[in-house]
Amino acid sequence: NQTVEAPKVEAYKSTPKNDIKYDYRLQAGSFRSEADAERLRASLILEGLTAYKQTTEVNGNTWHRVFVGPFQDRSKLNRAHDILVARSISPLEFKEARK
Repeated sequence: NQTVEAPKVEAYKSTPKNDIKYDYRLQAGSFRSEADAERLRASLILEGLTAYKQTTEVNGNTWHRVFVGPFQDRSKLNRAHDILVARSISPLEFKEARK
């Protein structure tokens, strides 16, 4: 007769579920000319995307950036990304925690 003494082990604790929700957006372009940014924004809206323009100052220069989104769903984000790539646009993806 053989017996094996197993050490007592504390039950494994499951890791807490990550409750942080994120919003995603894509930067489709950045322009010095507001007219160029507006032209891209309008064409993206015609493609059925939610697009908006944001103006910012960088090192004393004004830039007009065009964004698509925000998205809470990765599949919608991927669809928008595919539309931009089909138009020869390489978008930058931004991920922000929801408030």
